[in-house]
Amino acid sequence: MITANQVITDDAGDPYQNWNYWADLAQNNRFEANDVGGSVLLITADTTTSWSTSAEVTFTATFTTADNARYFFNGGGKLRITSELDAGGSPTQQSNAWKELLAAAQNEEFGGNVFNPVNFYSLTNSYQEYYQRNDSTPYSANSYKLEAKCDVANNSLGTARIVDIRVTLLDSYVDPGAPAPGDLVSGDLDITCDLVKPTGTTLQPGLTSWVAETPTLVKSSITLS
Repeated sequence: MITANQVITDDAGDPYQNWNYWADLAQNNRFEANDVGGSVLLITADTTTSWSTSAEVTFTATFTTADNARYFFNGGGKLRITSELDAGGSPTQQSNAWKELLAAAQNEEFGGNVFNPVNFYSLTNSYQEYYQRNDSTPYSANSYKLEAKCDVANNSLGTARIVDIRVTLLDSYVDPGAPAPGDLVSGDLDITCDLVKPTGTTLQPGLTSWVAETPTLVKSSITLS
C-alpha cells in the first residue's frame, strides 16, 4: 500500500517494483485485456456435396472505419474458425481422415496480438497463412489451412477496415484404388466463422467512452473440386 507523500524509488523493497510488474503485465497482455465477451455473431457455410481435391470458403468482416477495426482488435476481439465433417453412417477411410483432422484443429483464432507472426497489424492485401495442419500417415498429403488479408497494402499502422479469412481444405492424397469413390470425401461439411467481441465500455484517446463495433460478417459459397 502506498500512502500520501510516500516517495517511490526503484529499490527492491519499494512499491515501484509492484507498479512496474503490473504495468508490464498489462502491456504484455493488452490484446487479451477485454476478450471476455464470447461469441456475438456466427455464420456457417455448409455443403453435403462430395469432393476429392479441395474445399474452400472465404469469410469477410467489414468495419465502418479503420479506427473501429483497430479498437476491436486492440480490445482482444477475434475472428474464430471452426470446421467439422459429419462423415455419415458408413464413411470411407478418406472421409474419416478428414473428420479427424478437422476435429484435431478445433477452434482457431485470428486477432490483433502482435506477438503472433500473422496478426491484424501484419496484414497486407495478399493472403498470409496463419494456421496449417496436416493429417497423419497415410493421409499426410491432406492439409487444412487458414489465411488472412485486408484491404490495404500494409496494415502496420492499423488503417484497414476489412479482413478476409480464407479456409482451404486441400486433399492431395491419391487413393491407390482410384478412380472414385475411394478418393472422394463425402458427408456434411460445416465451416463456421464466429466473432469474439470485446465487451463493456472502454476509453479511447481523448477519454471518450466507446463500445466495440460489431462488424458485418459475410461468407462466400464453398468452392469444391
